Amino acid sequence: MRRTAEDLRAPGDAARRPPRARYPAVVSFYDQVLRELVAAIGGALFVAHGLALLRRRRDAQVRAGMVRARSGKVKGASRVGSTGRTREGELVQAPVARSVAFAALGFVMLIAGIASLTT
Repeated sequence: MRRTAEDLRAPGDAARRPPRARYPAVVSFYDQVLRELVAAIGGALFVAHGLALLRRRRDAQVRAGMVRARSGKVKGASRVGSTGRTREGELVQAPVARSVAFAALGFVMLIAGIASLTT
């Protein structure tokens, strides 16, 4: 039987040895990048839709000022008020339910990404 260096150590040396890692030292590059991407995309969703909710009132005030500037005879002048969209299809304000849902999804993705990076 062949003896290794660990067999030759004194019994007290075991307490001074650093604990073994739970996971292998070699981490797959693609696994690490995927974890970072999940955290980054989640953070971007959370921040962007949070800002959209904060800017909601100001966007409506800016759009209302533009609608008042048009005369009533211009085709489509009152359409913005009734449908919430401009002629080009652009939303006047960010929808609350959609923004809250995407911000919540982004927060969950952010926390899951950070948790997977730290464990």
